[in-house]
Amino acid sequence: MAPPKKNGVTPSAIDKLLFIPKIFIILTSAFTRLITAPLLGGPRANTAFKDFVFAALRTQLSWISVKQEQWLNSSTEKTYLDFAKGQKLEPSTQDIRSGLKMFWLGPRDAKKIIYYLHGGGYAIAASPGHFKWLFDLQNDLAKQSGKSVSVVVLGYTLSPYGQYPIQLREAAEGLQSLLDANKSPRDIIIAGDSAGGNLTMSLLSHILHPHPEVKTTIKLESPVAGVVLVSPWSKFTTDDDSVRRNATSDMVTPSASDRWVSLFLGSGPKDNYNQPGLAEQEWFTGLPDVADDILVWGGGGEILIDSIEALTKKLKIAQPKTELVVEPGAAHEDMIISVLLGYKDKSEGTKAIEQWVSERIYERVVTTTPPPTLLSHAVIPSPPEPKEKPRIHQLTMKATDIATFATSQISLLDNELQAELAETQLLTATHAPSTLQRAGLAVLNLTVSSQRTGFGGKTLLELGLDTAVGGGELPEHGLRVGDICAVGEQPKGAERKKEREGMEKRGVEGVVTRVFKEGIVVALDREDVDVPVGKLWLVKLANDVTYKRLNSTMTRLQKMLPSEHSSLTQVLFGQSSPTPVSNEEKQANIQWHDTSLNESQQEAIRFALASREIALIHGPPGTGKTHTLIELILQLLDRNQRILVCGPSNVSVDNIVERLAAHKVPMVRLGHPARLLPSVLNHSLEVLTKTSDAAAIVTDIRNEMDAKQTSIRKTRNGRERRAIYLELKDLRREYRQREAKVVGDLLRESRVVLSTLHGAGGYHLKPERFDVVIVDEASQALEAQCWIPVLASGASKLVLAGDHLQLPPTIKSLNMKDLKPAKKAEVVDATNIVDGTAKLSVGETKGSESKKRITLETTLFDRLLDLHGSLIKRMLTTQYRMHEKIMAFPSSALYEGKLIAAEAVRERLLKDLPYDVQAVEDTCEPLVFWDTQGGDFPEKTEDDESGAKGKSSLLAESKINEHEAALVRLQVSKLVEAGVKPSDIAIVTPYNGQLALLSQMLKERYEGLELGSVDGFQGREKEAVIVSLVRSNPEHEVGFLGEKRRLNVAMTRPKRHLCIIGDSDTVGRGSKFLRSWMGYLEEHADLRYPDPSDLHVDG
Repeated sequence: MAPPKKNGVTPSAIDKLLFIPKIFIILTSAFTRLITAPLLGGPRANTAFKDFVFAALRTQLSWISVKQEQWLNSSTEKTYLDFAKGQKLEPSTQDIRSGLKMFWLGPRDAKKIIYYLHGGGYAIAASPGHFKWLFDLQNDLAKQSGKSVSVVVLGYTLSPYGQYPIQLREAAEGLQSLLDANKSPRDIIIAGDSAGGNLTMSLLSHILHPHPEVKTTIKLESPVAGVVLVSPWSKFTTDDDSVRRNATSDMVTPSASDRWVSLFLGSGPKDNYNQPGLAEQEWFTGLPDVADDILVWGGGGEILIDSIEALTKKLKIAQPKTELVVEPGAAHEDMIISVLLGYKDKSEGTKAIEQWVSERIYERVVTTTPPPTLLSHAVIPSPPEPKEKPRIHQLTMKATDIATFATSQISLLDNELQAELAETQLLTATHAPSTLQRAGLAVLNLTVSSQRTGFGGKTLLELGLDTAVGGGELPEHGLRVGDICAVGEQPKGAERKKEREGMEKRGVEGVVTRVFKEGIVVALDREDVDVPVGKLWLVKLANDVTYKRLNSTMTRLQKMLPSEHSSLTQVLFGQSSPTPVSNEEKQANIQWHDTSLNESQQEAIRFALASREIALIHGPPGTGKTHTLIELILQLLDRNQRILVCGPSNVSVDNIVERLAAHKVPMVRLGHPARLLPSVLNHSLEVLTKTSDAAAIVTDIRNEMDAKQTSIRKTRNGRERRAIYLELKDLRREYRQREAKVVGDLLRESRVVLSTLHGAGGYHLKPERFDVVIVDEASQALEAQCWIPVLASGASKLVLAGDHLQLPPTIKSLNMKDLKPAKKAEVVDATNIVDGTAKLSVGETKGSESKKRITLETTLFDRLLDLHGSLIKRMLTTQYRMHEKIMAFPSSALYEGKLIAAEAVRERLLKDLPYDVQAVEDTCEPLVFWDTQGGDFPEKTEDDESGAKGKSSLLAESKINEHEAALVRLQVSKLVEAGVKPSDIAIVTPYNGQLALLSQMLKERYEGLELGSVDGFQGREKEAVIVSLVRSNPEHEVGFLGEKRRLNVAMTRPKRHLCIIGDSDTVGRGSKFLRSWMGYLEEHADLRYPDPSDLHVDG
């Protein structure tokens, strides 16, 4: 019997002649589509040219016969030979048996194999687009990994000459031939597109349930490395909504599908092998034994997308390591069609598949130099093996719906604002003004010292103590620059009972811009208000300004059309994958500005420079993260990039400004000067606008406005005041116009602009565009904050630096007992992604621990790691802060044992300080543990100890431990007696109640001694740190002490000496992490047991 013809039937002369008029019909339909598409609306292909071509293809597939269809396409073998000739390659064809061949792209003895089953409705041969796409994929994978990789394409029999199950029989033979050639299943990835995806699923089903008509039974010694399904054809019915919905954005038609099904099946049955999308769930039992990982790609604009998503759900239940990538707007097998149409840029689908496959090559290939290939130009020299292979993650590829995410964030931000408002209202409603002053939330007995014009034409009020009460310095308070406050007439008599009710009507709101010993300066929000007179008070309000900007940012994101989503935005939401970074790109020659950078710092910079969209720099404590960022900024400037540098706090931004200043970088620091460190003022926008050449005329107008402000205060005549206000209004308009020009000129000339995340949304930056956004301390910022510079800058690259294993931003709404529960459907469930998007979870904010939910505590740094895995991250590994013994536990428990203590810090002790310190027990020991177990050091609750009102009552329910406090005092005294300066010592505790107690005991006695909460001490360091853990109770409850990120902060602050004080019995039972830590301390620390009788608790 003659072998079947691989190209199917041969058309007659009549068939060929009848095709001629159809050409006219095809072209007419395409041009009609070109003209009418903009008018008719509806879904379209993702480019105008594709939309034109797809219209022609839809007509062609609907009007031509199978004979004409196959006549238009060469056989798979001929297409392969023509492609090899065009590429000047030596073809490599493998005969499996008579009539069945495989076609190789790459060496036959390659270690890693992609076994490929092409699409075409089982009736059309592999196209030139297939071979070009696969060839590029093979080359890129080989270059990136430095490994030997090959693609082999099966030339199966086309229908109607070969009908089901002959294609499955041939696919099984092809796979078996690879196994017979000693290819390990773990080195094979099976892939297929469209009908080839259907055939791939048939092959997997055959391995699970041997087909009765297929003689070749596949027995795998291990699962194959992976399976890639591109637009898989999973069922033959065309009743899905996507068939109707995407009818005009895809090139495949239901009529063509029906024709191909008929040709493929003939009289054969429809079953679970050829319709896996309709198979029962039990059919896929055992799938993990066949395939280690599965990647499914579908185009958001193809008619099969609904069935693709349905199939993926079944696969994911059977094999949890199944990922789905839905590329918005893409058509059926869009990346292959794009290559066929001549598009040069690599599609997002290709990038996703390439990254997914490359990770499996990195993970499993252990050979060194690849053998020579038969394709002459594809010989890839293997680079030297890296000292440490990249850590492989499970690529998640979870696409999150952008509008859904933004909606969720808006709701969560509103909850957070309500929590802050509720906290403020609770305090002000239950405490007298004098109590609020003692608690640091208000200042009484103030008067206006001066009134002038500030930056942006704002009215500035300087407030000082009323001379009637003695004037002088303000009492201790908690108001800080940037706080929102209200200035109003101080309540009198019965008004005190009303507290600050109606304060907004009697006073004005503003922002604190300066705080000094004798006064406070407030910038008023409105220009046309009468400034309060007489005796005033100042009350801190909930800061809703930040939330307004965050809400505005999320609303903008929510309302953006898909066409407005930049490539960066798509990557940040998993709608496309990051462009893989090749070794060649990373090894580009770099002239280092700082030659002292260590290897991990240099690698992080290389990676950030080579990355196209995102790069995460993970900086554990003391590893020189800011140092690394400075070099990165200088390297970006060398490449003529414009950079917007942001951080969640002014301090985080100022640290970078200080270090950049030494390099004479042309930069501008946005933000009010009162909020900046003195050392960076010369770079602030406000100072620069006053000192620039064009600032003189602006200064003249400001002086005139100040004179008008003074005259307002001197007159009581209403008509005169209104006239002056009108003059001020005109002056402000002119002032802002001239100031805006000066500001615009300064910003345009600056290659680096630095701002807080919130400040990046200011009007000054609206016309500016940047190439790169860098966010420092990104793991301490709300994700919504990070979107402010991303959307404002127009940048195509985002670099995040931080440490997600330290404390995230503080979220009040997570712990507000009196607030209503979160509304339903307002938390994104990051695990519900089998259909390609993260859906809104219907339920409360607190859900099962098995589901990873996106709350405000989920930072962008966290989410991107979960979304794209560790290949987008580089970690700094040499730390320059801690003694090796202090470093060892956090390194092993949290940082995979990768931290290395630099030589200069590895063994340094307190006795080695550069001043006279005695060599006693404590100054010679880097790690001390006072174990208070036994019940003699019990914790107490703050409100149990004091019924007093005022500041102490604001600490209600905070924990204290008086015996531990006494032990802290003893340890401090021993260090100071040995010669350690109090300013080199810090006391850290997780509880504000304990902090207040320790402050009372020690603050005045030891000048320069620093005390702080764990949360407040993040980012700081001291030579010696004493940590009071507080918790000691019979129930072994540890509360939020069990948060390992909080403990990580506490234990990584010291340089030379860490002293832990705590009850190992209570703490050690709090969590597995705490148990491990207690075990480490007991084994490696200088272990001590205190005697309560030696401590003076009442002192």
